[in-house]
Amino acid sequence: MQCVIYSPEIFSWQKQGGVSRYFAELIPAVIASGWQVEVCAGLYSNDLIEYLRSTGTVSGYDVSCCGKLGKLGRTFLSLSNSLAFNVQNHNNDVVHQTYYSPFARRNGRLVVTVYDLILEKMCSGQQGRGSKIARHASIHAAEKIIAISEATRNDLLDYYDIPPNRVDVIHLGVRLPENLPSQTEKCDATPPYLLYVGVRTGYKNFEKFVRAYATSGQLRSTFKLVCFGGGPFSAEELNLFSSLTVNDSVGWLEGNDALLSKYYRDATMLVYPSLYEGFGLPVLEAMANGCPVACSNTSSLPEVGGDAAYYFSPDDIDSIRYSIECAVSDICNLRKKIQDGFRRAKSFSWQETARKTINIYNQVLEGDKYR
Repeated sequence: MQCVIYSPEIFSWQKQGGVSRYFAELIPAVIASGWQVEVCAGLYSNDLIEYLRSTGTVSGYDVSCCGKLGKLGRTFLSLSNSLAFNVQNHNNDVVHQTYYSPFARRNGRLVVTVYDLILEKMCSGQQGRGSKIARHASIHAAEKIIAISEATRNDLLDYYDIPPNRVDVIHLGVRLPENLPSQTEKCDATPPYLLYVGVRTGYKNFEKFVRAYATSGQLRSTFKLVCFGGGPFSAEELNLFSSLTVNDSVGWLEGNDALLSKYYRDATMLVYPSLYEGFGLPVLEAMANGCPVACSNTSSLPEVGGDAAYYFSPDDIDSIRYSIECAVSDICNLRKKIQDGFRRAKSFSWQETARKTINIYNQVLEGDKYR
């Protein structure tokens, strides 16, 4: 039986997030196709590992009981797991590296997924040097590279001297909701509201969205602004809200996937103002849940949203405000975008992601025969 092994990096580095979600959805679909799978999670502190345990493929030890791991602790854990994994003999199996590692080995059967080139595009000098070294090592060690969007593939070929035929685009998928979330799910926000999902720092451009909201009498008088996930508001964010006098209009909460699905369904619109994305999974998640989307017209976002989203220039506060105001003012077109979004989301499935990924694994095995 053909076998693929998933390395431990992301399971020790990330407690939850988009990359973890990618593997939590991909791996069961690969198993369902008949492949033998081993998930080498190592010492991990990842919420989605429990999602994979039912597959019977996971080996590792949960260290989340040891207390909250800071960035330094997660980095040490990730490097230690990766080093231990890469000194083992995996020469007879396809290895899919879950994140970048400076210890990546050229064993002829290594596959790595590249999610974005944010460090190369937006961090100068010594910023992110360790992460850049790890990504460089993984990319040059891999037999095949998966890019999660055409935009990411183009960026990868711009920044790295690698043959184009080593890089294949495989879009992420989205899980279509089968049922409405439980009515017992606690909901702390009352419609109407605009929804923001995920991390809010740096290139995510959350500040400009808040300023666009704050300068619109129409939006302020009609909608609250609800932020889901990404951690509680920082002191800087609270100061920003105070300076814009929107303290009582902006709220934060977190919860499980069922609760997030409910917030998508109840929101008037998801606003996704990121300056750069390798893919932009919340855009698809919103569409799958019947939530209209207004997002940036940059990087991969138009590739993902297609004609089902509203777009704005993320550098321009007036553009952000105008796009949202126009969208929420045209109820007929807003309803049309909901239907367009449902259709768009159906064209991105995890089963298709798995099918194309398995094709990459087979190419690696086939190429191995002729070395």
